[in-house]
Amino acid sequence: MILPNSIDIEKSLLGTIIFYPALIPEALEKVCLDAFYDSFNKKIYEKIIDLYDNGITVDNIVLYDKIKPENDEKLEGRLFELGECATSAEIGVYCRIINDKYIRRRIIEQTNMLVKNSLKLDCPIETIVNQLENISYDFTEICSINKIERRERGALVKVNDFKDTVYNYYQNGFDNIGVSTGWKGLDKNYRPAKSTLNIITGIPGHGKSEFIDALMVNISKSKGWKWAVFSPENYPYELHVQKIAEKLTEKSFFKENRMSETDFDNSLKWINEYISFINPSENNLSLDAIIKLAKEAIEKYKIDGLIIDPWNEIETVLREGENETQYIGRSLSKLRRFARNNNIIVYIVSHPAKMYKDKEAKKYNVPTMYDISGSAHWYNKADNGLCIYRDFENDIIDVHVQKIKFKIHGMVGAVSMRYNKTNGCFEETGW
Repeated sequence: MILPNSIDIEKSLLGTIIFYPALIPEALEKVCLDAFYDSFNKKIYEKIIDLYDNGITVDNIVLYDKIKPENDEKLEGRLFELGECATSAEIGVYCRIINDKYIRRRIIEQTNMLVKNSLKLDCPIETIVNQLENISYDFTEICSINKIERRERGALVKVNDFKDTVYNYYQNGFDNIGVSTGWKGLDKNYRPAKSTLNIITGIPGHGKSEFIDALMVNISKSKGWKWAVFSPENYPYELHVQKIAEKLTEKSFFKENRMSETDFDNSLKWINEYISFINPSENNLSLDAIIKLAKEAIEKYKIDGLIIDPWNEIETVLREGENETQYIGRSLSKLRRFARNNNIIVYIVSHPAKMYKDKEAKKYNVPTMYDISGSAHWYNKADNGLCIYRDFENDIIDVHVQKIKFKIHGMVGAVSMRYNKTNGCFEETGW
């Protein structure tokens, strides 16, 4: 049986976005890699995604250099064919047709699997019901994306079209240089910037969540940024509000130097204005569900940042034939595009899977982003990466800045701060 497909339309979409690169973000948002039926078309689309994710302008020549090492004459031939497929037509039409066939194939594949499992009497009914719900959510998301209102068509762009912006950049610098962290010493190494994906790692219990909360409060107080926060690490909400209120007032919630009732009331008003807590359904803790709620927060509350703390609380939803490494790569690419397309900053707090102890010092070494569970995608896909490492004997927190993609946002290095147990705040040392 030949499954529903639209190979010629796939070629038309590819040809169009290669010759009109401004349309690439719309294509990536509407059509996933698996929606391509033809293996050659799928490979070329995969290369386009990779180039775009790494900030490289896509054209025929760059793509040819990307696929040439594969030594596949048929693949190269397909790329040349695409030159005849470029049109100025609305790519939304191509996207809808490709997704129409993709949904039909998915329905056939998934229902066949559902029927197969249903016939297995030893297969728990909960497994079958959950599978049915996941299928329904998957299809709903695809259909929702393709009902987005028609966007403006892109165009070929010459330098003269934006030369004023370039002159402004030359004279005044790039406008997205990032903002202050609230700690003068750390600002030299790291400046948070919108449209970036930021990874924070560290040994469990070393203060990753405390640090990201403090950073969030600092930026909101100085720049007025608003946040959507998915943080099972800090459940229940009452305890999370306590931690944030302490960092906001620099006073304890319960102990000596306790915040007054007026401080507390003002903190609640402030937190309500600047922070939205993401609370997905317990039976759907997928990344797509979190992103959907984050989009709602963008529309309703105009948020500037999304925090996921920690990553391992998100349900791993593998596609057919996909492994964890591929899933993580796909997910991080999706979050990076989400940050760019919506001009927000995204933070992910993720625990290392591998920890090594120094035999002489009898202390754990500082983890790297390569030590995070899953794969090297954590380092490769991130724009910036930090590791929080705590010296419990001296209550010193070392912030190791391990990756900075653009030098305007900082540089690799380490900065020490002192952790105040009473109010959960971080105090600079040496300033």
